[in-house]
Amino acid sequence: SPERGILLKLDLKKMFRPHREDHQYISGSSWSEGWRNFRRNPTAMISLFVLGIICLACVLAPLMVNLDSSSMDVSRAMSPPSRDNPFGTDYIGRDLLSRVLYGGRNTLSIAFSATLMAAVVGSLIGIVSGYYGGNIDFYIMRLMDILSSVPSFLLAIIVEVALGWGEGNFRYALAIAAVPSFARLLRPSVMGIMSSQYIEASRALGAGTAGIIYRHVVHNIAAPLLIQFTSSVANTILTCTILGYLGIGISPPTPEWGSLVYYGTAYLRNAPHIALFPSMAVTLTVLSLNILGNGLRDALDPGNNG
Repeated sequence: SPERGILLKLDLKKMFRPHREDHQYISGSSWSEGWRNFRRNPTAMISLFVLGIICLACVLAPLMVNLDSSSMDVSRAMSPPSRDNPFGTDYIGRDLLSRVLYGGRNTLSIAFSATLMAAVVGSLIGIVSGYYGGNIDFYIMRLMDILSSVPSFLLAIIVEVALGWGEGNFRYALAIAAVPSFARLLRPSVMGIMSSQYIEASRALGAGTAGIIYRHVVHNIAAPLLIQFTSSVANTILTCTILGYLGIGISPPTPEWGSLVYYGTAYLRNAPHIALFPSMAVTLTVLSLNILGNGLRDALDPGNNG
């Protein structure tokens, strides 16, 4: 009878409702609990504050510095930090504070955009591979193995040559290089979710592929994806800085952290501040992201909370 069918559906929903202990990370309904756990970690909160200050300073660079980052005053070349130039000047008299802030805008925008593209593509690949399995999973993972075997530096050179040298197009190479890490992270998570009993219950209740992925898969991979995103941004900033140091990046005189460090190393003996301040910016940003990722993992992973 219709009444019996309705009661059967209610019993199935109650029996196979996903529980928090079924997953490594917390469910979406417990994000507030994760935030409370995160706030109890003073080191993670400090890292979040420092990262926020750095990003905000770079975004608001036009409002924070009055000097143009490309304005030169050769008579003040390699001047030490002063009231007018808090970070001093570089080898041709440009204000170093403005160049570090504007360089941070370029480096951070490339790193975040490349990681965001990698997260979207890698997540889709990981979900498809873990959801369908079989031959689809086999061929996708072999492709990921191939991409992982190609150094990001070589990918950057190829992409720069193909799309235009010195235009910052190596962000696409950085994105391609980061895709396998997201795919490999999410694939086993999706496989574990698909083997759960409540997925079978959802299918029995008539849920389609899109509904299962949206309500159960995406819902449960959000936490590990966020943690992976922070660590990937840190790695991408380091790679972007190294590429800029090697000259595979944005063309001068546009500032970028890697190129600032590179040109500053030639004056380490006479004017160490030229390389010191951009190096400190890179170090603080990457360190804050890594500590933030560790704090998110401790807060969102119930296994680490007791």
